[in-house]
Amino acid sequence: MRRVLALGLLVLLTVQLPPPAKAAADWTFMAYMSADNDLEAAGVDDFEEMALVGGTAAVNVVVQFDRSDLNGPADGGTRAYGNWEDTRRFLVTQGMTPDPGNEQSVLGEVNMGDPAALVDFVLWATSQFPAEHYFLDLWDHGLGWEGIMVDRTSGDYLTTAELRLALDEITLLLGRRIDIVGNDACRMTVEIMYELRAYVDLFIGSEKDTPLEGWPYDRFLQRLTAAPGASPSEIAMALADEYYASYAGLPVGYSVTLSVVSSAALPPVAEALGALADELISYLPFFTAEIHTARDRTEHYEYNQVCCGDDYDLFHFTENLDAAVGGPRLARRTADLRTAIGDAVVYERHYDHPNAVNNVPAKNAHGLSIYFPQTFPGFVYQNLLMADNTSWDEMLSAFGGGPRITRGLTATAVSADTDSDGLQDRIELAATPAVNGTLSFAVEGPDFLQIRDLPAVSGQSTTDVFLPASAGAYETAIYLFEGGKLRNLVAPADVVIEADRRFLGEVTLNGTGAVGTATLRNLRTSQEIRQVLVTGDFTFRVTYPTWITDGDELLLTIETGGRVLSYTLVPDLRQENHTMRIVVPPATGYLRGFESTSFLFGIGLGGLIGALAALGIPFLLRSWRLRKLR
Repeated sequence: MRRVLALGLLVLLTVQLPPPAKAAADWTFMAYMSADNDLEAAGVDDFEEMALVGGTAAVNVVVQFDRSDLNGPADGGTRAYGNWEDTRRFLVTQGMTPDPGNEQSVLGEVNMGDPAALVDFVLWATSQFPAEHYFLDLWDHGLGWEGIMVDRTSGDYLTTAELRLALDEITLLLGRRIDIVGNDACRMTVEIMYELRAYVDLFIGSEKDTPLEGWPYDRFLQRLTAAPGASPSEIAMALADEYYASYAGLPVGYSVTLSVVSSAALPPVAEALGALADELISYLPFFTAEIHTARDRTEHYEYNQVCCGDDYDLFHFTENLDAAVGGPRLARRTADLRTAIGDAVVYERHYDHPNAVNNVPAKNAHGLSIYFPQTFPGFVYQNLLMADNTSWDEMLSAFGGGPRITRGLTATAVSADTDSDGLQDRIELAATPAVNGTLSFAVEGPDFLQIRDLPAVSGQSTTDVFLPASAGAYETAIYLFEGGKLRNLVAPADVVIEADRRFLGEVTLNGTGAVGTATLRNLRTSQEIRQVLVTGDFTFRVTYPTWITDGDELLLTIETGGRVLSYTLVPDLRQENHTMRIVVPPATGYLRGFESTSFLFGIGLGGLIGALAALGIPFLLRSWRLRKLR
């Protein structure tokens, strides 16, 4: 039973309360506890945890506690502390019990699923116990994107949209936002946080179900009361740490997650999610199977403590999309979304229990989960702000799939030499589609990503040229779209852009130019180049990344005057030229010869080790060796 939301739902609160002249405390921690259900015994336990610490002059701890008429452990109830069954407010002090007479007020039976009840509690708490910072703890069953605060007596709960209405009213009347809103409840998805982002600075909650014991209130309040001057982010991170510590290492238990999320960074998440959803919509049904595979491989979490529900870690999903689908176009979208998630998740702790009692992992938790059902969830989900402002709901609608539709496409990618210098310096893509539509040419490589959309004409070849500035290997892909839907994808083998890399040297023997040979060998490929030393100079010209590529070890061997000097090095191929000066030591005194030998980049003689350390030379000298010729 859900009420119809209408304007004026909270019209009873029409007068803005004046803010206090000066806050009397640093923090007011407000726990809105709906235990009018099978969590009553857990609610009593958590109240007792709060009372182990209680409040201080700097920290107020206030609770609105609604209990149930359940009486025994079999159904989650308890008869403790007078077995009262209505709703009461408490200012929690150290050692307090929730006995009748200890409360601030008795409210009678309150529907905790009514947004007006939440507004009334927060306004009471902030007016009676003003503080610099406010932490609102929504304690109860969580229903994922649907809402929270299940009230058994009323048969009601707070929908996500009602939470937004309540917080809108609260911030309007307070004239400020809430510092932290947390769900000590299951499944605080990105949809909830996005809905409430205009009224909250930081969110804290779990991607997955929360164990019955919930947050460790005694440990958290010890941290809060010990450092009341800490910032909201520090307080939220302290809670995440204590939550993690209270569950990590238990021999029997659940995997757990808790993340701190900045509301200011959620709009970029929605923007990147929308762009990814648009891309996925265009890929369906061509990539339906691959997207299903990515979803199936993504970590997702339980529903009512039973594996497995429809809340998926969003970051992990993008990683699996890259693996299952791939391609530069999609990779650009997934990378943007991962960056946005990383900016939004201020802090995250998760413990992946090796023997979780319900076999639900948390190994790949990154802080934000999203609803991702196999079938479209219906109109209620479409009314969320996340659905209004992104096309994620449209993607879910299209996700049902259908037969894979493929249109003919032949495509090639080659390197070419523009100026006849023997080096490949441009990339040519060509494609011939079987239908009219759009061709999307994509080239990705070192610090380079270009995607160009061109008209596709059935049976007509289209060519485009790309001119990357950096040498290296480049991935190419050609997409064919018909009516905005992907109909084919060809990914030719990688092509290369080439550039010269030169190794120049001067070899001196007894103060004069050396005579002999110099050899440069690629130890990975066994290719080598040999030059005769006439005046002691050598120049090796090699092609990057064809003859040499990043990470290759080179062996430079100098044979002169009856001796052999060998150097193993790893060049920094971002540099075009690598210059060396080698002084061949006398026939005796090899140690002295090593000390005076130079292997320098643009300077004169000097000690080998000292020169390398001082200059940051663009290669790593692996080893050196000096021997006589046989």
